[in-house]
Amino acid sequence: MITIKNLICMLMLIFLYSLGFAQEQHRAEESDLKVTKMVFCTEIIGREPLTEESSFANDTPKVYCFTKIEGAQFDMQITHKWFYQDSLMAEVPLSVRSAAWRTYSSKKMIPEWTGTWRVIVVDDSGKAIREESFEFKKEETD
Repeated sequence: MITIKNLICMLMLIFLYSLGFAQEQHRAEESDLKVTKMVFCTEIIGREPLTEESSFANDTPKVYCFTKIEGAQFDMQITHKWFYQDSLMAEVPLSVRSAAWRTYSSKKMIPEWTGTWRVIVVDDSGKAIREESFEFKKEETD
């Protein structure tokens, strides 16, 4: 005979199983997440990059990484991971609140950090969904 206590335990197990299934559905939906635009610039106006650049003089005080995200099925978070050479210099969590979302992060630069920089965009499960790089070059003098 099934007691009320056993019935409640079975219902809780069914609920927990369905909760896990819902989380797996969310992960499957995340796979549709795409970075459709990723550019570097020195200024953002009206949630858009003013210019698109792949190289910056080392007297540039700040570099922005602009991303356009498409395919989110629910509110979520991405992260911009800024790397100088192979060292992680910054992790910037950013909200994504619709199926088409524009967002950006920035990094304050110092003149000694010349060389190749890269930014990796990761989703909230930690999966890399896009990577781009730029050069931070010593200013040439005449």
